[in-house]
Amino acid sequence: MLIGYQGIIGSHCERAARILADNAKMLYAEFVPLISSTDVVKALKDGSIHYGVLAVYNSIGGTVLETVEAFKNFEYKKITAVIMPIHQCMYKVKAYVPNESINRIVSHRQALKQTQKMIKKYFPYAKLVEMEDTALAAKRLAEGEYDKYTAVICSRNAGEYYGLEMMYENIEDDAANSTMFYLIEKA
Repeated sequence: MLIGYQGIIGSHCERAARILADNAKMLYAEFVPLISSTDVVKALKDGSIHYGVLAVYNSIGGTVLETVEAFKNFEYKKITAVIMPIHQCMYKVKAYVPNESINRIVSHRQALKQTQKMIKKYFPYAKLVEMEDTALAAKRLAEGEYDKYTAVICSRNAGEYYGLEMMYENIEDDAANSTMFYLIEKA
């Protein structure tokens, strides 16, 4: 059985997909990274996946608007849900780049909302760039798509998986930061 999830390897949603599949006793699940909520819904509609996992609500950032938009004109059945603690980290490409030289921060809209206080305190002049997925931002930084003065906000898993240098850990504005994820199927 194929479970598509919002994000790529190392994303918070990948972790949620594995937890949800385990909770639903889906023993032979194969996980398919699909980057966005829209991509997950399209794959459910065309039958290329059996189930989908999407973020629906964050305790700091609120409703995940990307998912709300994807659900328009789509009938789905919720199988189960999980509320997961979300801890954000900031990464740069190499240790030799001084933290104070970072002038651009790339991440998903929700992650940027969840870390506003830290960004304002340490990087008030940095340009904020929204990305479809936190782990995709990490991957692109690792692959050289951004200059060395760019930092990304993502999970610890993503930063380590893509070989980046951690700047700060647990930078969310509230230590109780959590996100609700749904495991769904087409109705």
